[in-house]
Amino acid sequence: MSKIIKYVILPACAIAIIVYEKYYAPSAAEVALKKASPLDFHNKIDSIYFDLENHNEEIAVFANGEKYAIYPDWRNEIKVGDSLSKDSNSYKIKRYRIGTTMKVLDYKILVKGFDK
Repeated sequence: MSKIIKYVILPACAIAIIVYEKYYAPSAAEVALKKASPLDFHNKIDSIYFDLENHNEEIAVFANGEKYAIYPDWRNEIKVGDSLSKDSNSYKIKRYRIGTTMKVLDYKILVKGFDK
């Protein structure tokens, strides 16, 4: 019985996982866009910190206490004092900063390099 498990069932399970990951699992870009779509916020950033317990992820804290995880590619674009605005079902964040023009941060541009 243990030979059947070792030589038949375990390899079959491994092959099934590999096939699922290759052909059926959503890509990293699809997952990121699905998570981004329902986000809805319109607020000023009160503080930014690094969450050491969550892979040193950079977190923006809004004036109302809500939190937003900043993608590493956008770390240089978002600072304390900026206002961020994002509507649900949109993939664009509008960043407003005193003394500069509005900048649009687009999730669809961000995720282009995720699956390479």
